[in-house]
Amino acid sequence: MHCMKSHEARWKSPGDGCEVIESKLKLSGWSQERWIVLVRPKPRLELKDLNAPLPSSEEWEVTSPHWEGKIAVLVTSLNQIAYPRESIAKFY
Repeated sequence: MHCMKSHEARWKSPGDGCEVIESKLKLSGWSQERWIVLVRPKPRLELKDLNAPLPSSEEWEVTSPHWEGKIAVLVTSLNQIAYPRESIAKFY
């Protein structure tokens, strides 16, 4: 699970309005490692005034996209090749 926190771990967008990230986990009572997939709605940019003139380079505001705070945690032992992370959320 630590790899999800690393800088190399990136949310991937399968193109259906959500983002996914994955890892593996094996708890002490489990006979095999499980695949963990986190799914969240894709953060969206807030558009303020579409009729306003474009700002000069000094006036650009650096803001992060709005994220709703919802994450689905999927735990499975399905084959990752047969069911890639981009499609796994559709089965839950």
